[in-house]
Amino acid sequence: MNSNTGTIRAAQPDEPTYGAGGGGGGWLIFASSGHIHNTGTIEANGGNAYHFGAGSNAPGGGGGGGLVHFIAPAATVGNVSVAGGQKGGDAAGGANSPVVGGSGGGGSYGNGGNGSSVTKDNPDNNASDGQAGAVFASQMDPQYLF
Repeated sequence: MNSNTGTIRAAQPDEPTYGAGGGGGGWLIFASSGHIHNTGTIEANGGNAYHFGAGSNAPGGGGGGGLVHFIAPAATVGNVSVAGGQKGGDAAGGANSPVVGGSGGGGSYGNGGNGSSVTKDNPDNNASDGQAGAVFASQMDPQYLF
C-alpha cells in the first residue's frame, strides 16, 4: 500500500501583478501496483488573478484547475481539490488613460478564464473565473504502462 497523510500541492500561487491572469494548476499522476490510499490533501488548483483591478488595468481571468490521476488496482481518492482560480476584482477605470485589457488565465485540464476587455478607456469588468480541473481513478496495474 502507498499512502499520503500530508499535503501534496501542484497549485499556483495568486498572481501579484495588476491585470494579470492566474496560472493553470499542475498535473499529478500517482501510479502503484498496490493500493493507493490518500488520507491527506492533494491540490492542483488554478491560481487567482490579481485580487483587484486598477485605474489603468482591467482584471485578469482565473487559472484553470489541474489534473489528479490515480492508477492502481485499488485507490482511495480522499480529499482532492482541482478548483479553478478566481477572476480579478473589478477596476474603476476612467481615471487613467489608456486602459489595458486584463490577461486571460492560464489553461491546464480546466480552461483559464477570460481577461476583461476595454471600451473607450474603461474596463468592461467582464473577466471570468477559471474552470475546474478533473480527478480520475483508473483501476489497473500500471506496470505495463512504463
